[in-house]
Amino acid sequence: MKNCKFHLIGLKTLEGKKSIYRAFLEDENVLRVKVSDDFRILEIKSKNSIVFSDLKKFLEDRFKGKYHVSRLTAESNDYLFLLSIFGLIFMASFFIARIYNFAIMQTYMGAYLIVFSLFKLIDIKGFVNSFIEYDLLAKKFSSFAISFPFLEFLLGFLYFYLEDLFVLNLVVFIVFFENTLGVLKVLRSKEKMKCACSGTFFRLNISKLTVFENLLMIFMSLYMILF
Repeated sequence: MKNCKFHLIGLKTLEGKKSIYRAFLEDENVLRVKVSDDFRILEIKSKNSIVFSDLKKFLEDRFKGKYHVSRLTAESNDYLFLLSIFGLIFMASFFIARIYNFAIMQTYMGAYLIVFSLFKLIDIKGFVNSFIEYDLLAKKFSSFAISFPFLEFLLGFLYFYLEDLFVLNLVVFIVFFENTLGVLKVLRSKEKMKCACSGTFFRLNISKLTVFENLLMIFMSLYMILF
């Protein structure tokens, strides 16, 4: 027998929870299904191993993209991996800035936006389901959540293409300021919620690190606007 746990994205109601139970228990391979009280962890006990890609396809087909899963990994490992990516982005930005005579701040912001937009695009449906839970604009306009990774990629590209960055920095400042308000609201409520900043590639809770990421982008964009 195998016991597996996954991050569950998109589930918000008891009725949805019951529908997931019914769907999985129709499978003879599944012995037991459990969803955590906060609807965020799916635990499956089965006779044979569960193939992750098959599980994703099952949820996609059965619930028409309403629910998604991602691998459950140790948060500490994800934090270390995420920090190492920040370090790599900084080092790459430093060398690119030296080679092409860009400002280091401009280069870092462009690289950061492009890299993290690509993380979101790996599983855009999973990203959208997480993002609309806390971003203030995405809660009201789902189209904003869907377009956000593409907007982020475009903003990153423009940091390497434009000479006059005033309007670009203003847009980045507004986007990250608005998102930070939603993040702070979650932290004040002390509710555990997954951060969508890296899509479903990393499944980290919204934390002070999320605030730091956003404030760094806000500070850099504001600095370039003023100076």
